[in-house]
Amino acid sequence: MPNFHQHLIFNGVVSNVPASAEDCRRWLDALVPKIHMETLVPARAVYCDDPGNEGVTGVVVISTSHAAFHYWEPKSENPNRLSFCLYSCAPFDPQVVIDHIDEFWSIQDCRWKLFDRGWDVLDVTPQLELATAM
Repeated sequence: MPNFHQHLIFNGVVSNVPASAEDCRRWLDALVPKIHMETLVPARAVYCDDPGNEGVTGVVVISTSHAAFHYWEPKSENPNRLSFCLYSCAPFDPQVVIDHIDEFWSIQDCRWKLFDRGWDVLDVTPQLELATAM
């Protein structure tokens, strides 16, 4: 395997409010084949009711690492927020990942970065159509 370690970090405001943690779990599971990876531990998503952190959090373990997210329920002073990361020691197309996020969550605004986390951590963020880099 090449010495390449991609890490996509995404923070966004989204307009889709998921109906359930199960819908979020299916969304996370559906990402894996889109990026040509293999699931090592199936996706899991659960509702968190901790005050100030209410929302859904989820993770899927892939054979080359993981993807994880947390969605915060909207509050009167805060919009729907989504934080997502995908780390893999195999390359993936960040456009495919951003599109997958947008298809389910309907991105309104976002900031994201792509890093190569080899020995030196390098910012390798490309310019994509939808997202605005951090």
